[in-house]
Amino acid sequence: MKKNQSRLKQLDELYETGAINEEEYETLKSELDSDKKKKWKSKGFILDMVQNMTQSRIDKVTPLIIEGSPELKRAAAEADKARQEFKKAAERDYKARTGKKRKSTAEKRKEGKFF
Repeated sequence: MKKNQSRLKQLDELYETGAINEEEYETLKSELDSDKKKKWKSKGFILDMVQNMTQSRIDKVTPLIIEGSPELKRAAAEADKARQEFKKAAERDYKARTGKKRKSTAEKRKEGKFF
């Protein structure tokens, strides 16, 4: 952009000194303007292309975020089932060792074992 401005100033100086006539001045000025428009159009094209790519990726990801991925749901269900099985096994083991049922932290607080 600065390059075109400096070229336009040089063109104005040439016209004012009489080195070029009005017809040449208008022709060269229109060429500079068309070069500037081409650059802006190419920048706009690239921007549109990037926006379209980004939007398509957002469109793919949004349903997964809202609804959840089927693979993640399956994995979460398996993890929850494994956690419950571990909890039951730990409870059986504790009862086998001590003969008592394990108390939760909330129950221990009620009994005054925690401050």
